[in-house]
Amino acid sequence: MGVTPRDRMGPAGMEKIFAYSVHLNQKEIKKSSSMVLLETTVQGNHGTFPTDAQWNQKVIDQCHKIAKKEKIQQRQTDAKASKERVHPTLNGKYPRRAQKAKKITSKLKTLAGRPVRELERK
Repeated sequence: MGVTPRDRMGPAGMEKIFAYSVHLNQKEIKKSSSMVLLETTVQGNHGTFPTDAQWNQKVIDQCHKIAKKEKIQQRQTDAKASKERVHPTLNGKYPRRAQKAKKITSKLKTLAGRPVRELERK
């Protein structure tokens, strides 16, 4: 799996956050010493599994950023077209959308290859 924020901070960072939390809630702790307040954070659960279509869109967007940064003139950016095309592929296994999703995914793969080749040439 990925690296959690707790792993990145380490024990020293967690102690620092805990000390700050105690400092913020010090007034409430003095009032009732039998109660302890502890703040926690939980990662959101609304992530999506990265699909080929999403990866291809990222390739198109990154190539567009590189071209803009290096001031390379592109023939076509396809930035808007890629964003519009990704949405129908999000639940591509659903029978009614499967054929369209497969077609769009292959089209996005083609669209992703164009700016890569164009940047390689220039």
